[in-house]
Amino acid sequence: MSHVGQTSPSPIILTLVHGTWGRGFFPRKPGKSPGQKPFWFQSESRFVRELSARLSLFKINFAIHEFLWSGANSFFARSEAARRLAVDLNQRHRENPTATQIVIGHSHGGTVAMLASKHLDDDNKPKLITLATPFVELGVEPVSPRLLSFSFALIVLIASYLTIATCYPIVVFGAPFFGYSFDDVPAPAFQILLVSAFFGFAAFIGYFGIGFPLNHLERLMNEAWGGLSNERRLKILVVRGVDDEATLTLAAGAIGNRISSKLYHMIATFAAVLVPLCAWHGPSSLLPRIPGLNDSQNEWFATFLIIPAVALLCLVLSGSFKSVYGRELSFGTLFMQVKSHSTPDSDELLAITLTSPKLQLSGLRHGIYNHENVCETVADWIAVQVNGTPTNNDA
Repeated sequence: MSHVGQTSPSPIILTLVHGTWGRGFFPRKPGKSPGQKPFWFQSESRFVRELSARLSLFKINFAIHEFLWSGANSFFARSEAARRLAVDLNQRHRENPTATQIVIGHSHGGTVAMLASKHLDDDNKPKLITLATPFVELGVEPVSPRLLSFSFALIVLIASYLTIATCYPIVVFGAPFFGYSFDDVPAPAFQILLVSAFFGFAAFIGYFGIGFPLNHLERLMNEAWGGLSNERRLKILVVRGVDDEATLTLAAGAIGNRISSKLYHMIATFAAVLVPLCAWHGPSSLLPRIPGLNDSQNEWFATFLIIPAVALLCLVLSGSFKSVYGRELSFGTLFMQVKSHSTPDSDELLAITLTSPKLQLSGLRHGIYNHENVCETVADWIAVQVNGTPTNNDA
């Protein structure tokens, strides 16, 4: 879509980038299906029509393009989209070096735009506008002896009960095939099986629960780096809303992450005490009895269900909260810290919060592109950057 104005000194190229699930949870191609409302970045949408009308008032010569990506809640998907966006921006800059490029990204579309700045040509410096974008920062929690001891206790707990849950059925049901009963199985053979299984499970859990995520973390941080910093010193307009559902969700994730971290320490401490006690007295003697079950059934229930479930819950609880930032954080996030900021680190930005009580919204407040003042705010800022037109939002 394009519009030719009269007085702008150079053409403006606008690129609209949707956010997470911006085309639905199962992405569909933009089209004119019967009954389907246009996406906010399509030419038929209210946002594009009103923004175009306001830019025309400033006699700005502009063209609008849409950039599509998967919209997955994934750090790697956003990073891959950023590389593709940078290719598009570089190509347009080479074709029209005098044009001013402006990228408008909603939600994590703003993250994609920030990440794309890492891959731009040196002489290509577009301006960025982010709408309700969370700026995520990843870090590594300091590895303390206390944290390692808790992790070791939890690994021992899970490995112990996985060993019991696998070795005993193997011997009980496998011994008759070799002409033995359970009581006739040589003790050294059974002990070797138990020790081998325990160390095997412990190594597996330690690697995939701690070692592998630490290796994975370095790549993840490299992919996410740039979504918060503005090392290219690009001009940025940050537009935020009030009671934004995505912001509230991330805040809830941060609170849950903090709570789960505390619970992890509590459960791991409990595990360090529970393992030797269960080994000495038996699991069912330390846990509440289930009405209607005999002693043997209570022993099996405690061994194979309750204790492993508590231990596994401890491992996945933190990841379930952190996954709101990206699905890669759903597992193996023990040593990872995640923070969400409302603005990036930059002294080249203007942050505006839209607080009008009169909201023309369809659906969630996260759809800030439907706010009654968003097009005016965006168009005024563009006019200042292009023509130096004085406005109430002069940057």
